[in-house]
Amino acid sequence: MPAVKEKYPNIEYQEVIVDNACMQLVKNPAQFDVLVMPNLYGDIISDLCAGLVGGLGLTPSANIGESPFLAIDARQKSMTASS
Repeated sequence: MPAVKEKYPNIEYQEVIVDNACMQLVKNPAQFDVLVMPNLYGDIISDLCAGLVGGLGLTPSANIGESPFLAIDARQKSMTASS
């Protein structure tokens, strides 16, 4: 991810340990606009976020391509992506 940070210096970048990210999402999800992580963490985080709003059946998401994970929240117009 540091290479992406160098390519887009005007975008705020912060690394967070996944268990802390889960706690922060539960306590204050509005602090995150975009989350980028490996596919396994993306799956875990998307399930956690689905639980916050009522369950997996209420959240739109998709697995696109061979390796990236992409989840789109249409209400917030935000995207979570990972390769």
